[in-house]
Amino acid sequence: MIWYIKKSKLTFSLMIIVAALSNLFLNSLLSNFSQLFDHYQMYTDAVLISGGGTLLLGIFLLVMVCSAIFLTDILHDKSAAFTIFMTAIGAVLYIVGSKSQLIIRMADYFAIYSIIAVPQAVIAMGRRFRNQRLVDLVLTTIVIFVGLAIFYYKLMNNLGEIIPYSLNSI
Repeated sequence: MIWYIKKSKLTFSLMIIVAALSNLFLNSLLSNFSQLFDHYQMYTDAVLISGGGTLLLGIFLLVMVCSAIFLTDILHDKSAAFTIFMTAIGAVLYIVGSKSQLIIRMADYFAIYSIIAVPQAVIAMGRRFRNQRLVDLVLTTIVIFVGLAIFYYKLMNNLGEIIPYSLNSI
Protein backbone atom coordinates (compact mmCIF):
# COMPACT_ATOMS: atom_id res chain seq x y z
CA MET A 1 0.00 0.00 0.00
CA ILE A 2 2.84 2.41 0.83
CA TRP A 3 4.33 1.83 -2.62
CA TYR A 4 1.19 3.25 -4.27
CA ILE A 5 0.77 6.33 -2.08
CA LYS A 6 1.92 9.54 -3.75
CA LYS A 7 5.07 10.60 -1.94
CA SER A 8 5.26 14.27 -1.06
CA LYS A 9 6.26 16.38 1.89
CA LEU A 10 2.57 16.65 2.85
CA THR A 11 1.94 12.90 2.80
CA PHE A 12 5.18 12.38 4.71
CA SER A 13 4.09 14.86 7.38
CA LEU A 14 0.64 13.25 7.61
CA MET A 15 2.19 9.79 7.88
CA ILE A 16 4.45 10.93 10.72
CA ILE A 17 1.50 12.52 12.55
CA VAL A 18 -0.67 9.40 12.15
CA ALA A 19 2.16 7.14 13.30
CA ALA A 20 2.83 9.37 16.31
CA LEU A 21 -0.86 9.61 17.22
CA SER A 22 -1.14 5.84 17.06
CA ASN A 23 0.52 5.89 20.47
CA LEU A 24 -2.81 7.01 21.96
CA PHE A 25 -4.56 3.73 21.18
CA LEU A 26 -1.56 1.43 20.92
CA ASN A 27 -1.89 -0.18 24.36
CA SER A 28 -5.51 -1.20 23.82
CA LEU A 29 -4.71 -2.43 20.33
CA LEU A 30 -1.81 -4.55 21.63
CA SER A 31 -3.88 -6.02 24.45
CA ASN A 32 -6.66 -6.95 21.99
CA PHE A 33 -4.11 -8.45 19.63
CA SER A 34 -2.53 -10.52 22.40
CA GLN A 35 -5.96 -11.79 23.44
CA LEU A 36 -6.54 -13.07 19.92
CA PHE A 37 -3.10 -14.67 19.71
CA ASP A 38 -2.09 -16.00 23.13
CA HIS A 39 1.55 -16.58 22.27
CA TYR A 40 2.05 -12.79 22.03
CA GLN A 41 0.88 -12.26 25.62
CA MET A 42 4.46 -12.49 26.89
CA TYR A 43 5.35 -9.37 24.87
CA THR A 44 2.48 -7.26 26.20
CA ASP A 45 3.03 -8.32 29.82
CA ALA A 46 6.74 -7.55 29.80
CA VAL A 47 7.97 -4.00 30.10
CA LEU A 48 11.08 -3.43 28.04
CA ILE A 49 13.93 -1.61 29.71
CA SER A 50 15.63 -0.26 26.62
CA GLY A 51 17.36 2.56 28.43
CA GLY A 52 16.77 4.83 25.47
CA GLY A 53 18.71 2.77 22.93
CA THR A 54 15.78 2.37 20.56
CA LEU A 55 14.72 5.93 21.22
CA LEU A 56 18.14 7.21 20.14
CA LEU A 57 18.08 5.04 17.03
CA GLY A 58 14.57 6.23 16.17
CA ILE A 59 15.51 9.88 16.58
CA PHE A 60 18.64 9.45 14.47
CA LEU A 61 16.73 7.72 11.65
CA LEU A 62 13.96 10.32 11.78
CA VAL A 63 16.49 13.18 11.59
CA MET A 64 18.17 11.55 8.58
CA VAL A 65 14.85 10.97 6.82
CA CYS A 66 13.48 14.45 7.53
CA SER A 67 16.73 16.02 6.37
CA ALA A 68 16.59 14.08 3.12
CA ILE A 69 12.94 14.89 2.49
CA PHE A 70 12.96 18.57 3.37
CA LEU A 71 16.44 19.47 2.07
CA THR A 72 16.56 17.46 -1.16
CA ASP A 73 14.38 16.22 -4.00
CA ILE A 74 14.71 12.55 -2.99
CA LEU A 75 10.93 12.02 -3.23
CA HIS A 76 11.12 12.26 -7.03
CA ASP A 77 12.76 8.84 -7.17
CA LYS A 78 10.00 6.28 -6.51
CA SER A 79 12.19 3.58 -4.98
CA ALA A 80 14.11 6.06 -2.81
CA ALA A 81 10.86 7.62 -1.64
CA PHE A 82 9.56 4.18 -0.69
CA THR A 83 12.64 3.30 1.37
CA ILE A 84 12.56 6.73 3.03
CA PHE A 85 8.89 6.35 3.97
CA MET A 86 9.39 2.83 5.32
CA THR A 87 12.38 3.98 7.37
CA ALA A 88 10.36 6.90 8.72
CA ILE A 89 7.59 4.57 9.88
CA GLY A 90 10.19 2.38 11.57
CA ALA A 91 11.78 5.40 13.23
CA VAL A 92 8.47 6.64 14.62
CA LEU A 93 7.64 3.14 15.88
CA TYR A 94 11.04 2.99 17.60
CA ILE A 95 10.32 6.31 19.30
CA VAL A 96 6.70 5.55 20.21
CA GLY A 97 7.28 1.96 21.27
CA SER A 98 10.54 2.28 23.11
CA LYS A 99 9.01 0.43 26.09
CA SER A 100 7.31 -2.39 24.17
CA GLN A 101 9.18 -5.32 22.67
CA LEU A 102 6.27 -6.08 20.32
CA ILE A 103 6.29 -2.57 18.85
CA ILE A 104 10.07 -2.64 18.48
CA ARG A 105 9.75 -5.90 16.57
CA MET A 106 7.23 -4.24 14.25
CA ALA A 107 9.56 -1.26 13.88
CA ASP A 108 12.37 -3.61 12.84
CA TYR A 109 10.35 -4.72 9.82
CA PHE A 110 10.07 -1.12 8.65
CA ALA A 111 13.49 0.12 9.72
CA ILE A 112 15.30 -2.63 7.80
CA TYR A 113 14.94 -0.29 4.83
CA SER A 114 17.29 2.14 6.60
CA ILE A 115 20.15 0.03 5.25
CA ILE A 116 19.29 1.54 1.86
CA ALA A 117 17.60 4.79 2.93
CA VAL A 118 20.47 6.25 4.97
CA PRO A 119 23.05 6.01 2.14
CA GLN A 120 20.45 7.36 -0.29
CA ALA A 121 19.84 10.29 2.06
CA VAL A 122 23.58 10.97 2.40
CA ILE A 123 24.05 10.93 -1.38
CA ALA A 124 20.99 13.14 -1.96
CA MET A 125 22.14 15.69 0.63
CA GLY A 126 25.67 15.65 -0.80
CA ARG A 127 24.34 16.53 -4.28
CA ARG A 128 23.19 19.90 -3.00
CA PHE A 129 26.75 21.12 -2.52
CA ARG A 130 29.49 22.02 -4.95
CA ASN A 131 32.07 19.86 -3.19
CA GLN A 132 29.93 16.72 -3.13
CA ARG A 133 32.71 14.30 -2.22
CA LEU A 134 33.68 16.24 0.89
CA VAL A 135 30.06 16.54 2.04
CA ASP A 136 29.51 12.82 1.41
CA LEU A 137 32.62 12.05 3.46
CA VAL A 138 31.53 14.29 6.34
CA LEU A 139 27.96 12.92 6.38
CA THR A 140 29.20 9.32 6.14
CA THR A 141 31.58 9.96 9.03
CA ILE A 142 28.73 11.41 11.09
CA VAL A 143 26.55 8.37 10.34
CA ILE A 144 29.36 6.00 11.32
CA PHE A 145 30.11 7.82 14.57
CA VAL A 146 26.45 8.07 15.55
CA GLY A 147 25.98 4.38 14.77
CA LEU A 148 29.04 3.44 16.80
CA ALA A 149 27.91 5.66 19.68
CA ILE A 150 24.48 4.01 19.79
CA PHE A 151 26.12 0.58 19.52
CA TYR A 152 28.56 1.37 22.32
CA TYR A 153 25.79 2.83 24.52
CA LYS A 154 23.59 -0.24 24.06
CA LEU A 155 26.41 -2.69 24.78
CA MET A 156 27.86 -0.83 27.75
CA ASN A 157 24.46 -0.70 29.43
CA ASN A 158 23.58 -4.26 28.34
CA LEU A 159 20.36 -2.93 26.81
CA GLY A 160 19.87 -5.94 24.59
CA GLU A 161 20.27 -8.14 27.65
CA ILE A 162 23.23 -9.83 26.02
CA ILE A 163 24.73 -10.74 29.35
CA PRO A 164 27.89 -12.61 28.31
CA TYR A 165 29.18 -9.74 26.17
CA SER A 166 30.93 -6.75 27.64
CA LEU A 167 33.29 -4.06 26.46
CA ASN A 168 36.33 -3.30 28.57
CA SER A 169 36.89 0.34 29.37
CA ILE A 170 39.69 1.88 27.40
